[in-house]
Amino acid sequence: MAALGWFLVLGGPVAAAVTGWSRQALVASTVPAATPPDVFGGGQPWQAMSGNPFPWFAVLAGLAALILARIMREAVRMREDLAGTV
Repeated sequence: MAALGWFLVLGGPVAAAVTGWSRQALVASTVPAATPPDVFGGGQPWQAMSGNPFPWFAVLAGLAALILARIMREAVRMREDLAGTV
């Protein structure tokens, strides 16, 4: 569960950035007059840099998976303590 959480937290933004950069490279290769975007244009540096909006859903889902993994890890530890007591 923790691996899934880290995959979503780190993989979501990386996938969005790679998609945006590859789309920009494709447009730049097909349209020679295209100018590169301003990296800090419009007050949204992520979208200007990658061409995609930041994937907040993937990051939040990953954080939720990390929290649930931690809760389950503690629950297993508590269950083992209870089994050893009784």
